[in-house]
Amino acid sequence: GIGLGTRLPIHCTAAGKALLARLPEAEQRSLITQLRLNKRGPKTIVTKTALRAELERIAAEDVAIEDEELLAGRCAVAAVVQGKDGRAIAAVELAVPVQACTPKELRTQLAPKVVAAAERIAAALT
Repeated sequence: GIGLGTRLPIHCTAAGKALLARLPEAEQRSLITQLRLNKRGPKTIVTKTALRAELERIAAEDVAIEDEELLAGRCAVAAVVQGKDGRAIAAVELAVPVQACTPKELRTQLAPKVVAAAERIAAALT
């Protein structure tokens, strides 16, 4: 399982992908070249081309979805918390069992709540 303090790969978690998508382009490119995209779950993104496409989608939607990429049976949604300068300083992630909802339901029903939580945290920091 995933315990407190567990370090997770950036490429296969909703929070990791949300943060990666918000990095400045040069920093993102540099980090992606160093990544080893090891398969963790049944749907892990394992090519850098696919990861870049996913990051573009995340940047456009301001929300990241994870669909059994880290572990079989786990899906998640995440949004970044922005600092005063507009840079991502943290991410809020909600993980649920795949039986609880589809990726589409994550995007339409839970994502707005996660984005609102991230915005409330950001507002509390200013």
